[in-house]
Amino acid sequence: MFQQTSARFFKPFFVIVVIIFASCNGNNSAPSTSDTLSTTSTSKSEIATKAQTFLPINLDTLWVEASTFAAVHQKLAFRFYFDTSGSILMNGWNTNGNGPYSPTATLMLHKGKVSLTAQYQAGNYLGNLLLSSTDVNAIQKKARDSSAQYILFAPINPSAAQFPGQVTYNIILTNDDPHPLVKIPQPAFIPTGISTNPSPPGTAN
Repeated sequence: MFQQTSARFFKPFFVIVVIIFASCNGNNSAPSTSDTLSTTSTSKSEIATKAQTFLPINLDTLWVEASTFAAVHQKLAFRFYFDTSGSILMNGWNTNGNGPYSPTATLMLHKGKVSLTAQYQAGNYLGNLLLSSTDVNAIQKKARDSSAQYILFAPINPSAAQFPGQVTYNIILTNDDPHPLVKIPQPAFIPTGISTNPSPPGTAN
C-alpha cells in the first residue's frame, strides 16, 4: 500500500520538475546580457560625443561704476559664474586673506561687450582671481585722477595669458558707456597696467 502511494506521488512530482527544468532551459538570458552591453556601449559613445562637441565661449568685457569701486577696501577675491545666456561673469568679495566671506558679494560686475578674440575653451581653467589691496588702491587713484566713470575688466585670451589656460582680465578705465548694445566707433580707454591674478598659479598676496 505504501509503495503504491509513493509511486502515485512521485510521478506528478517528476513531471513538475521536468517542466520547470525545460522552462529554465528555454529562458535564454543571452539577449539580456547583450542588451546590457549594448546600453553601456551606447552610453560611453554618447559621453565621448558630448566631450568632443564642447563649443568655445566668447568672453565678455565686464564693468562696474568707478563710484562703486571707490567704496571697495582691502584685497578683492573674484569668483566666476554663468548667467542664463551662458556668459561667464564675476563677482568680487573683500577679504583680508583669512575670511570669513559674506554671502553677498562686495562687487558685482556687469556684462559688457563680447570679446571677438578672447574665448573660454576646453582645457582652460576657471578659478578664483585676486586683486591685491595695492592694486585696488592704484585703480581707485587712477580713476580719481582721470575722472573715469567706469572700470572695465577686459578679458585676455587664455592662450596668450601670463599663465596659459587661465581666464584673466586687464583693468581699464573709460568714460564711454560700456553697455553691450551701445555702439561707440572709437572708445577711449585708459590702461592701468593692472590685471587680475589667478591663484593658483599666481601668488596669493
